Amino acid sequence: MIDDIVCDIDLERQLLAHFGMRYEVAKMLLRAAPVGGSAVATLFINKEQKPFVYIESKTKLQLADVKKILSHMGVKPAEFFPPKGKPDYFEREATKKFLEVFPGRKHVGSEDLIFYKTLVDYTPALVQVAAVETGVVKVYDEDARGKWRPGAKFSYRQIKAK
Repeated sequence: MIDDIVCDIDLERQLLAHFGMRYEVAKMLLRAAPVGGSAVATLFINKEQKPFVYIESKTKLQLADVKKILSHMGVKPAEFFPPKGKPDYFEREATKKFLEVFPGRKHVGSEDLIFYKTLVDYTPALVQVAAVETGVVKVYDEDARGKWRPGAKFSYRQIKAK
């Protein structure tokens, strides 16, 4: 019990340090669950009853890797939060990568950057959840058939008002 509280406080500190966001963890659904060879994910609900996934890895992950992990987990993302103090992080880094490949291009549009955004480094990652499609959040397991097994039961779908 005490260890869980310490882990929750540590997560809150990491979110503040990496993303500049102050969230209080109301409920922990998955704590440091394996989602890859060296990556772990924490699924939690904040005080406003919004679910988030926090992904850490010993190796560098790109945005495409994070999207793939979320897909395997059965989680549909609503928003990817940029690092602290860099609100245009994904656009800026994608533009750099695009201009490395096409140095002569003067005008770079948002359509040009769609692919290059997936190549942007994104470790650690914080994602707001839009939906859990099957009602089960899966975790990585080398011994399981298909390498993914149920980790937690959780149903959620974000409703958007018009």
